[in-house]
Amino acid sequence: MEPKEIERELNEVQELLNDESVDVLEPTNQPFQGFIFNEPLPEFASQALERGVTEVYLIEQRDDEGEVQLGGLCYFYQGRPHTCYRESPARQEMSQDADYGSSQTGRDESEEEKQRKEEIAEELLTEYEEYLEEDDRFELENRLEWLSVSRLLRLQDRVEEKAKADPEAENRLARAVYEDDRFNRQFNQTDTEMLLNELDIDFDSERVRMDEVHKRVKSLLKVNR
Repeated sequence: MEPKEIERELNEVQELLNDESVDVLEPTNQPFQGFIFNEPLPEFASQALERGVTEVYLIEQRDDEGEVQLGGLCYFYQGRPHTCYRESPARQEMSQDADYGSSQTGRDESEEEKQRKEEIAEELLTEYEEYLEEDDRFELENRLEWLSVSRLLRLQDRVEEKAKADPEAENRLARAVYEDDRFNRQFNQTDTEMLLNELDIDFDSERVRMDEVHKRVKSLLKVNR
């Protein structure tokens, strides 16, 4: 699915969920498996509401240019995760590059690959353990053979970014965007970043995660609506 179509579906889902008494959580990764569905995200969200779900995970990943590459939704029903993803062509190609565990099973790895994976995992678990999500830590400790080097490198980049981030600055910027009259619930991450630039607020771009700022603005909107 093209990024613009994913963006449109995500906006529809956010509008739908904002009108309901549902807690919307936005995880930094997508560990959910369970039952996998392939249908429009708004329809999937409507099914969750019809089943009386009160907590939904909204997944959104963007590239460096702010263009959405993956949009998804997950909810738990009768103890099992029900998940639906919409991926861009670029994301689908990346997924096929042995990024998920199933594609790693049965493939012979070189000793160099194994050693590289062990080195990255050891560094993450010793130097960045406090910044790891619980599911990431579990995979590093128990399922390293299922992970590709490329996926480990992306995890390493994400964790290093989290380690050097300034949460107080992110909160301050999120508050500034939220308090501006131009901000509304239809904003995506790119809109938030553009508005922040227009506000001309000084901040260290190396220590601010724009996706995190956007999530916090959305949280403020939900809490104070």
